[in-house]
Amino acid sequence: MLRAPQYPVGRVFAIGLIGNTVLAAAKLAVGWFGGSVALLADGWHSLSDILTNGGGWLAHTISKVPPDEDHHYGHGNAEAVAGVLIGLMLVAGGIGVAWSGLFSRVELRHSAVGLALAVAVLSIGANVALSWITTQVARRARSQSLMALARDNLSDALTGVLVVLAIAGTHFGLPWAEPLAAVVIGALIVFLGFHSLADGLHVLMDRVPDPTLRGRLAGDAGAVSGVRDVQEVRVHPLGDHVRVYL
Repeated sequence: MLRAPQYPVGRVFAIGLIGNTVLAAAKLAVGWFGGSVALLADGWHSLSDILTNGGGWLAHTISKVPPDEDHHYGHGNAEAVAGVLIGLMLVAGGIGVAWSGLFSRVELRHSAVGLALAVAVLSIGANVALSWITTQVARRARSQSLMALARDNLSDALTGVLVVLAIAGTHFGLPWAEPLAAVVIGALIVFLGFHSLADGLHVLMDRVPDPTLRGRLAGDAGAVSGVRDVQEVRVHPLGDHVRVYL
């Protein structure tokens, strides 16, 4: 059984940033050289991951800054703000990727099929590993941005499978396979963008993920000796934890 890595959060962000940079460069270079629309689209997807990773790392760092004279509750919601901004950029980028897939004039060079498939398979393996490492550390650190990054890495691995199928399909006489894959990848990026946008807005709008939490807190407070009544319970999400007011 694999043991969960004990990496610090910053190192996981760095690993993801380096990994996505290498994957983006390889996909874009081989996709352009080999004329693979699907691999090019996946390369743009990896570029968006660099943005997500870098923004998440910066936001996580800011969220750990302690309270000051201007921010009495600290900076815990920085990750939520970053999630909203990154979500908007991902939606715009996904639409661009889908558009390019529909109207691109790049054609797959059959002599480069092997290289394109090798890069796509390498991407699948790398993203599965990144997703596993990031998930384990995100759970330990209770980091919203790291967990979002782990989901994104897993989606990248699934996208890689789609790219492999698209390249193989085009190679065996299905010219519509790669444009279709590019559109699907673009749609996936848009979906992830809306997911990130919604998660950030939920925190900023003080939405409590567990609707039963307030009732349980009121019950626990009412059970304390000397407490006659609990008139109001308010739960305020703040970064990776919540504040409770009774």
